[in-house]
Amino acid sequence: MSKKSVKLSNDIERYRHEQNWDKVAELTKRGGVDSSLSDAFCKLLQVEVKIETSLKTLLGYGDASAIIDGTLRKRLSTDLESSIQDLEYVKNHEHKERPILREEAVLLMAKLKFIMSSNDSVSSLLDNKNLTTILAASNIKIDNLSNEFSLRQLRLCTEIWALRGLSGLEEQSDDRNITFNLDTTFGLCTRYVVAVERSSIVLTDNNTDIYISPLLETAMYKTPKWYINNNNNIDAAIDKYRWFLSSTAVISSAVGLRQIIARELSHVLLHNVCLSTYNPPPDAVAGVIRSSSSSLTMKKQLTIPNSPIEEIVLLSLIGESLASKDAVLSRSEEFQELRQRTINNASTIYNHLTISLSNLGQYSLIADCYDRAMKFAYEHSHMWTQFGLSLLSADQTTRAHAVLNHCSQLYPTPNPSILLILATLSLKSFNRPEEAINFSQRVLDLDSVHPVYAARSHVVQGAALTQLAQRASTRHEFTSINKAALRNFQLATELDPGDVTCLYNLALFYARSRQIFDASIAIARAIKIDPDHTLSLHLSALILSSEGNLEGAYKLISAALINSSEDIALLLTKIKLAQRLGDTSSSLDAAHLLLEVWQRGYQTYLTRESQCAAVGGTMKAEAVSFIGVGTGEQLAGGSSAGRLSSAFPEGSIIGTGGLDQVGVGGAVSEITCDTINGKSLSNTDNPWMLQTRIWLIVVDVYMELKDWSSAESCLEEARNLFPSSCEVFYQRGRLSQLSCCDIKDSTRLYESALAMFPGHIESTVALAEFRYRSGDTEVANLLLSDAVRDDPLCHTAWRLLGNILENDGDSEKASQCFLIALQLESTAPIIPFGTLPFLVNDYSN
Repeated sequence: MSKKSVKLSNDIERYRHEQNWDKVAELTKRGGVDSSLSDAFCKLLQVEVKIETSLKTLLGYGDASAIIDGTLRKRLSTDLESSIQDLEYVKNHEHKERPILREEAVLLMAKLKFIMSSNDSVSSLLDNKNLTTILAASNIKIDNLSNEFSLRQLRLCTEIWALRGLSGLEEQSDDRNITFNLDTTFGLCTRYVVAVERSSIVLTDNNTDIYISPLLETAMYKTPKWYINNNNNIDAAIDKYRWFLSSTAVISSAVGLRQIIARELSHVLLHNVCLSTYNPPPDAVAGVIRSSSSSLTMKKQLTIPNSPIEEIVLLSLIGESLASKDAVLSRSEEFQELRQRTINNASTIYNHLTISLSNLGQYSLIADCYDRAMKFAYEHSHMWTQFGLSLLSADQTTRAHAVLNHCSQLYPTPNPSILLILATLSLKSFNRPEEAINFSQRVLDLDSVHPVYAARSHVVQGAALTQLAQRASTRHEFTSINKAALRNFQLATELDPGDVTCLYNLALFYARSRQIFDASIAIARAIKIDPDHTLSLHLSALILSSEGNLEGAYKLISAALINSSEDIALLLTKIKLAQRLGDTSSSLDAAHLLLEVWQRGYQTYLTRESQCAAVGGTMKAEAVSFIGVGTGEQLAGGSSAGRLSSAFPEGSIIGTGGLDQVGVGGAVSEITCDTINGKSLSNTDNPWMLQTRIWLIVVDVYMELKDWSSAESCLEEARNLFPSSCEVFYQRGRLSQLSCCDIKDSTRLYESALAMFPGHIESTVALAEFRYRSGDTEVANLLLSDAVRDDPLCHTAWRLLGNILENDGDSEKASQCFLIALQLESTAPIIPFGTLPFLVNDYSN
């Protein structure tokens, strides 16, 4: 051969090793023109280029779960029919210069038959007799493979067993033969990857990673799947994955392969392994896994996972680190396919990472991982959505709102779930009801919105309108907004009549409006749908108490506490009912249980804080776990982070015209909200504020028992926590009034409470009563006028105001006040209806 022919042949062999088939086709065409290559060699190279290109099209990038497209296979088979004659020509001629050419033609024929789905032909071409001939001609001994063999020989040998294994899978031949062929392929393929790294030739696809051809990748990925699907030998499959990861731990150019193998191992551990059947990896494998990740520098004994979740987290963190570091950032057209492939692979890794870390409650760590992914996940709606939800779960509501707001613009059509989350965030976390109405209205404006989404949107609008009503400056505005809120709650129940949440919200609105009969009907329907719905049971008990059926309410609360024994709101109601019924021992027991619930919840809070600190996270412990609420329904929306709902600002207004514009009918039917003088217990997210409120409840119980020393001790505990609280000043004033009859000191304390919070109704009424008894009716009248304006449902204020007006000789206004007080008192629950929140769901499936 001439020097030119030798150089051309060497270049072709190099490009064949690198699997650069475009270059091989170009050089083959050049060699055929100037006759530098033999006709048989040119034909073989041309067929090889066609077959390898067709295999890449048929198998993609070796996805183990991919299903081969039958239509595509048929089209490729038609295009390759002419290649059969060329391969027969090569097989039937002597090749003195290239003795292995005939065996290569046999292997290419087997690949061709595999593409054509002629598995019988593949088996006959690569049976044991022909296999021995091919290996002997290639100078390969499968039982004695050494590192001295060329990559071409090793790849040839690996592809033979890959074809035998894959054709056996499609043909459903003997299981033992399939297992042997796939095992051999997996081992040889692993060795091939290591050999490529050690050689001077780097086989890459677009200069990013080792490219070992779709045929070998598919065979390698299907080997563990074979063990799982056919032999149900999950441990063997896991060992295969771990062995590959440990063998290629130091292979810097095998990042993509390691990512896929790690992803597949995570998938198997997640779906097929539980804690009782889990076998930790050997120390050697764990040590290699540790050393392969620069971000994990723990000691070796801390790196060995003890559960499937821990191993999934470790694998996912390694995969996330590699995916984030080696992501394709270029947005040019030539890298578009590769960029999309890396994003899809990274998305799967992040999904596993999200599931595993969510089980451990590490939402801040999830958010940090997605934050790093944003550099290559531009306009990838799924990853943006996951990022927003992880921020929301980590209680980073401001960033979550911004991310989800951008995410809502990435979808071709508006995503109702995202819009509802944004609406709920705007309402609960940022107190922006106008924005919540806007987001929910966008859901309702969709062409074909599902009734469930429409119902949720109406619930959000109803809750937002109740907030807007409290800001109204005129009575007409207040009335019209509340009518719109009622209509939204009614539409929600019409669209989704089987949803207990919609019925509960409607019943709560009726109850706050003191339309007790309508509220009873709605809550009865809710309880019929879900007899265990805690908030519905609680509201039903309050309705019974407003009707004077205290014993029935007490029994219902006791029944609800069976399933929700640590629900603070239920315990509070039980205490009040027991006090009213004269059962002081039960009220005291329930009060002590409140403190025990807080103590257990606070220990959980400290435990979660220490766990977060151990992994370097900054996640807040969920308030729901902290206060020990047994049901998720106490959360207004059930956020995945477990945060307690932000309390709706309570209290309503009357028109600016004052008492002259207040009619009896308006006071009963048009006023919608009870004043609870601050947040309800269930809506408290500060642990010390919650403890303070519990101490104040215990104080009230002891004062009912006239145990002044115990009441004073509990009050001192609350005072040490929040000395400037208006509730603390008020209870101190009551204690001074009841125990010592010290009017002067009580007056001073009530005035201090109003200085801290001018809208504190109890202090206002108590101070007005003192002024009235001392003869200062003018000041008492002013105080009570402010009280009934701030809380039109306080019957005590209306009655005392009637007494003052009667004493001043204004009988007409006094009788009107007495009538309002009588009607309000006849529908007053044991605790205000406003202590129960409207339920606004964050997520809609």
